[in-house]
Amino acid sequence: MQKPADGAQGWPVLIGTSEDLTHKIQILQTLTEYLTARNIRPRYIDVRWADHPVYGAPEGQKTGQSN
Repeated sequence: MQKPADGAQGWPVLIGTSEDLTHKIQILQTLTEYLTARNIRPRYIDVRWADHPVYGAPEGQKTGQSN
């Protein structure tokens, strides 16, 4: 497994392969702008599947999922 790169904001970013890299970077930029505008500091951002990007909820914040 690849070690995630740290994004410019300091959180890990999972990009995966270079396939569709331009689209992945665009999604990363858009998601980063969204999060920083709302003062959300995620544990990570995952754009390996650009059509379905995700981010890890900040520490102590509930995700809305139950076990």
